[in-house]
Amino acid sequence: MRTLSGRVLFFIFSSFLLIPHSALADGMLYSGRALLRPLRPGEQAAAIVHRENIEKMVIALNFQSEEQDRAVWIFPVPGTPEAVKVDVVDSFPQFNGRDPRHDASLMGTSLMLLTRATLGWPLAVDVVMAVATPNLLRGRPPRVHNEVEKWGIHAETITSESVEDLAEYLQEKEAGISVEQLRPFAPYFSDQYVLVVAWLASEHDLAASFPDYQQYRSLGIGRQPALYVEFPTETAFYPMRPTSSYGEGSLRIRLFVADYVQLHAPGLLAGSFHTAFLDQPRLPANAPEVWLADLEAPFRYSAITIDAPARTFTGDLRFSLAKEPGSIARAHGFLSMGVALLPVLIAVLSYLAAGTAGIAVRCQWRGYAELGLWNLLTYLALRRAVRRLPGEPAGEWKKRFLRWFRYTFIALTLAVQFAFVASFGDEGTGDAAVAWFFSVFIYGGLFLLFIIFWLLSRLAAKETAQSSRAGE
Repeated sequence: MRTLSGRVLFFIFSSFLLIPHSALADGMLYSGRALLRPLRPGEQAAAIVHRENIEKMVIALNFQSEEQDRAVWIFPVPGTPEAVKVDVVDSFPQFNGRDPRHDASLMGTSLMLLTRATLGWPLAVDVVMAVATPNLLRGRPPRVHNEVEKWGIHAETITSESVEDLAEYLQEKEAGISVEQLRPFAPYFSDQYVLVVAWLASEHDLAASFPDYQQYRSLGIGRQPALYVEFPTETAFYPMRPTSSYGEGSLRIRLFVADYVQLHAPGLLAGSFHTAFLDQPRLPANAPEVWLADLEAPFRYSAITIDAPARTFTGDLRFSLAKEPGSIARAHGFLSMGVALLPVLIAVLSYLAAGTAGIAVRCQWRGYAELGLWNLLTYLALRRAVRRLPGEPAGEWKKRFLRWFRYTFIALTLAVQFAFVASFGDEGTGDAAVAWFFSVFIYGGLFLLFIIFWLLSRLAAKETAQSSRAGE
């Protein structure tokens, strides 16, 4: 009977160990890393740094082979003509940050794996599963304030008094944009905004300067054309209001904003965007030097992904500094301690497991809980210490004690592992709720088992005492 119960317990604990580690540690929808993918049609990407009321923005340019030299990009930025700078650069910052909560959950899982490794056999199950889990009247013509042309791309900053004047100016540049197409820019024809206009002046020069661009266009990888814009603004800014004229057409926008920020997007539904707070030890590689000037490592930033119909962008995007979420603060603190926690975890959990085994087998905590500290030198040292206790080295009660220690120890490590996942989960997400449910379930089950076996042990001790008196 004891052999059968031991096999059942082994099966139960092994089943818990077989839960994929990615499910335990992955708290996150973002997998913990910013994605680098090619820029597709209908997609926008920009990297933003805002310091001391100055914004520096690098915008990825999406050139398709079927586009002609008349392709034009127009976007407004706040500021005066003298304060707005524009340039064409040959790189987009490479972001490879990780969510600290994901790393903290992964460290928690790894620490529990190493803690269970003191017993020997659970490590094999862990390793196997880790491998298997895989507006205005007409006036003067638009004024050009700054212009630059590099690698077949022409960019300039302009101001205009009317939509008609801007349309006429662009037609002279053979852009072929109608007045109706420019109507969404009417609110920006004022002394508070400047229009940044860029077009492909020579597809031949572009192809010669970036020969691999059409075949390989992942953001942040290799040389690729981009616009650099610098302008004054009290809060970080990204223009989106003009895109509302696209109607039901879907847009995908990826924004990388230095610091942890909160997105303010009028008209945008809450479920249509996601913000991930990420860290990386070094500054983004492949970034223009002027964009990096005010940044320091380690680098914290917000990766914002928006998927929404164009009509929902009824206003421009603004960003404000966000308070560090509690789960990220806990993750940073946990990561700072690192593997120094391992011996502490082994000692505490071994002490609790040995004390529980002492109550279950000998109805006594004191004197047996301390034996668990031998597990700091692995389970072999603990077994040797138990066998050296008074009585037969391989006595029945010693075997039961060691068996109780093993199963209780594994259960405790699993409970702590789930607790780590819950603690570092993204607040308000289903992942954290599920982790907390499993934590309560395991802790509650352990407490219930402790009470049951404590009562059984007391009953067995009482029966033994009665038998002894009857024999006398």
